[in-house]
Amino acid sequence: MGKKTTNKPKAAKPVPKSTPQKAPKRKHEEISETRSVEQIQQLEQSIKSDKQNSNNLVELLKYLDTPKEQELFTEAENALLRLFKHFFAVGEIEILSSTQLRQKEESLGVKQYKKWLYARYKSFREKIMAYADAEHAIDILMQLTQLEVNSVPVLQDDARELEKCAAITSQETLGALLEHFCFTNASPLDALEHFRDNYVHRFHDVRYFSLEILTSLMKQYSFTESNVTSICRNILTVMHQLPPTFTNNYRFFFTQEEPSQKKKSDKQNSQLLHDNKNYKKSFSKFWLSFLQIGKMPLIVYQLVLKDMDNHIIPQFENPFLLNDFISASFNKGGLVALLSIKSLFTLITKYNMYVSL
Repeated sequence: MGKKTTNKPKAAKPVPKSTPQKAPKRKHEEISETRSVEQIQQLEQSIKSDKQNSNNLVELLKYLDTPKEQELFTEAENALLRLFKHFFAVGEIEILSSTQLRQKEESLGVKQYKKWLYARYKSFREKIMAYADAEHAIDILMQLTQLEVNSVPVLQDDARELEKCAAITSQETLGALLEHFCFTNASPLDALEHFRDNYVHRFHDVRYFSLEILTSLMKQYSFTESNVTSICRNILTVMHQLPPTFTNNYRFFFTQEEPSQKKKSDKQNSQLLHDNKNYKKSFSKFWLSFLQIGKMPLIVYQLVLKDMDNHIIPQFENPFLLNDFISASFNKGGLVALLSIKSLFTLITKYNMYVSL
């Protein structure tokens, strides 16, 4: 008789503990713990201490995508501004053309790093530009303009250097800001007035380059019956009653030192902008471009003529060039004609001009 075999029960395999799924609420809490003011400060410090941590700029920029988290947004905004000021100060961001960059004796790795850093800077600028109608955003964007211009040798004793500065301001932040202000319907009046009163009226160089930029934009833009009134009013708001050119109380936004404190080699620097001839030329080009805008509505004629006698004619390079516009205004009749009479009288009596009506 064979042995009776008994089947021993197999030991049960241990059941692996299931990992509990985190509830969405718990996940949100973890993100909030990570996205903190302390975390922003740590990211900023890590970037400053070692350029190999520059990738953390991407993390900081993400904070600007959530403006509803006001405290974090503001902290990240200020941290990024401090960082980009640092990068400009140490020469790691340069507003130069690709040709100029190739001429510099730098390794390929350094050039690629600077190119990458400049791209992050542009990303920061674009995110701030989205809030350009807020006064604090305008102030930040103007600080960026200051960094851009001061990062390259401009405003020296050569008119070509002045043209270089004009190109920088036009292609970078100031140009984008003026285009946003003047060529969109969205900018509220208080934003335009903040920019005008705190920058255009206060600083002679901002005034000069704003005139240059707006002249260029007007030549490029296509005006239609639907947009001409709003655009013209925006431009006139920014350029309203510019200070006279003959004042000696020049203040400069891009050069912080007073002319008396400059080095001898830099004294010619400000002469290009102190020279009324240069400013009047820019002022005149701006107004000639503006007055040639087609389909100009009567309300714009009225706004221009109100400033013509006291604020436009005295600063014009050659007031005779205003003759056609003023005469055409008079011939329109009505309120426009009445507003033009004082300017006609000024041209005849002060400038000995013959006016054909």
